[in-house]
Amino acid sequence: MVYRIIFVISFLLVFFPSFANGQTEISSETLLTITGNVSSNITINTKDLAKLKRHIVKVQDHGVAAIYEGVVLYDVLQDKGIAFGEKLRGEKLSLFALVIAKDNYKAVFSLTEFDPMFTDEIILLADKRDGKLLSEHEGKLRLVVPKEKRQARWVRQVTTIKILDANDLK
Repeated sequence: MVYRIIFVISFLLVFFPSFANGQTEISSETLLTITGNVSSNITINTKDLAKLKRHIVKVQDHGVAAIYEGVVLYDVLQDKGIAFGEKLRGEKLSLFALVIAKDNYKAVFSLTEFDPMFTDEIILLADKRDGKLLSEHEGKLRLVVPKEKRQARWVRQVTTIKILDANDLK
């Protein structure tokens, strides 16, 4: 019996060296795609999100207290080259984000709603609720807008963000 345990541990140490120091490999699976008014389509994976500062918000989700954890969507978009701050003025004020879920649910946000030069509020791209990964129902990513009275723009199962220009609509 002892030899079997030693064999299993040796196997794990040889073939999975991260097991030895308690590290787990961060997935490079695409979680989110940013398209539209960008130089080329942008993919976001867990490694990209791991580089950004984490935030926690305490909210009421349809009357139930919840703690969501994730990254501020502004940080994700800015990290990938979307124009904010002093660059978000004039014609660029007509840019907006169409957030799309796996089931094709959609919500619209002006880019100014993400920009700290326009607002003190944050919009969170959450991957955890109450200290655990989001449920299958919520998907891998959920948009949380803490200060909104209704959760209609709290998009579950976020897969795509399209940066669009209202000037292009006719």
